[in-house]
This record gives sequence, C-alpha cells and structure tokens, in this order.
Amino acid sequence: RKSAKWSKCDSFELSVSTTNSQPNTIRQGFWEYLADSGWVAYDAITQALIEKTFQDFSKGNSLNSTTVIKGPEWEYEVDVDKMVQTNVQHADRKQRKVRFQST
Repeated sequence: RKSAKWSKCDSFELSVSTTNSQPNTIRQGFWEYLADSGWVAYDAITQALIEKTFQDFSKGNSLNSTTVIKGPEWEYEVDVDKMVQTNVQHADRKQRKVRFQST
C-alpha cells in the first residue's frame, strides 16, 4: 500500500455501535482510495468515519450512504454505496474509487 497525502493506517479492528438492537459488527481491514499512484489507505480517524457510515447504511440505520472528510488540501464526500470519493471543493468534482480491504 502506498501512502501519499493521508497518513498510513495499518489494518485495524473497529467495533461500531448501532442505534437499534442489532449487535455490533467487527470487521478487520482498512479503507483505501485509488490515487494516480495506486491504492492509498486513509488515516485512522477517516477509517472510523467511513466505516461508521458503511455500518449505519448497510444495516438500514441510515438512508445516508455518504460522509464528508477533510484531506490536507481538499474536502471530499465518500459514498459507501457507490464506492467513490468525490472532491466537493474542486470545480471538476473529481471522483476516485474507494474500497474496503479485508485482512
């Protein structure tokens, strides 16, 4: 894995609380986006935000499949349903693929 603008984040384990009676889900792995140089892992805080959005959306606790994250230069919207990251500040609204890599 390459680490460019984001801090490198190794595999992590995340337990996410939900608002209904479903048990917490624990997944091991990491979220990445496809940069020009290859797949790059998000930092740990961003990992947790994206995973929380994924868990809430996939369990039906939220109709919203997106979360907004701030990178070093730009602000992005990550859509865990479409699996894309969109630069919401740039005029071109450049999109990049995202994925969850299980370990």
